[in-house]
Amino acid sequence: MRKERVTFISRNRPVRIQTESYEKDFLVSMHFHTELEILRVDSGMMRCYANNDICILKEGDIILFNSMLPHATEILIDQSSTSFVQFKNPASLPGTLHYLSHFLKKSGSPYYVFDKNDPVYEELNNCISTIVAENKKNSISHDYVITANLYLILSILHRKKLLPDMDRLIDASAIRKIMPVLDFIEENYNDNLSLSQLSDILNLNENYFCRIFKKATGTTVTEYLNFVRVYEAQKLLSGQMSLSEISNQVGFASLSYFNRVFKRYYLCSPSAYKKISGQADNFLL
Repeated sequence: MRKERVTFISRNRPVRIQTESYEKDFLVSMHFHTELEILRVDSGMMRCYANNDICILKEGDIILFNSMLPHATEILIDQSSTSFVQFKNPASLPGTLHYLSHFLKKSGSPYYVFDKNDPVYEELNNCISTIVAENKKNSISHDYVITANLYLILSILHRKKLLPDMDRLIDASAIRKIMPVLDFIEENYNDNLSLSQLSDILNLNENYFCRIFKKATGTTVTEYLNFVRVYEAQKLLSGQMSLSEISNQVGFASLSYFNRVFKRYYLCSPSAYKKISGQADNFLL
């Protein structure tokens, strides 16, 4: 398995668009990327591996691969062709809340298949066709058309509840109350932080603090802190530090606990992720 690093042609168009034809048995090995991916089978048939599932896609089927989902594809019929769009999800939260933003994105569906009987199929299919056509024409203002259709795709995915709705998942007034704690965690996540220490920041008893933290973030203090630590750890895994050094540096009490928590969020062990990061491919439009 490898980590695919997608490099876009410009900051104004953070999207990768590709249409290709393949011979039978062509395999894209297990990989993942931070971008969302929408793939359509234009002709032929393919097999997809994702989230420990195997699904067969026939002509016209469309599949969503969510961010950081390990997946692979295999062509089953000669001259099968596909179109795919990879793009960054613009839904994010500012400043310290970027940790929360990434945490909440984990709550979306790992993958989803749209067939021609799906109520939103035609709308989604038209968006993909427009994006592919505009990309080929490269005409005046095509960036605007592509961007507009990407937002239409995002609206479809949100309506299908395949992506988390940030506005509904967080309580803005509750977030303001716990912001000093979020700031403190960002600056001190690698320390041995206790519930008592964090609740004291707001001068609250531990039980009440836990309730307002859950109301604000949709998760527990421990889950949030663990996510911040593994989020920082995954950035270190492409370097030369050992797993024990990384585990200790980001604040985990033991390597075994670090392994367990990391796998829960990134769907593979830290050692596998380290190997994938070292083999990362760099794709250009």
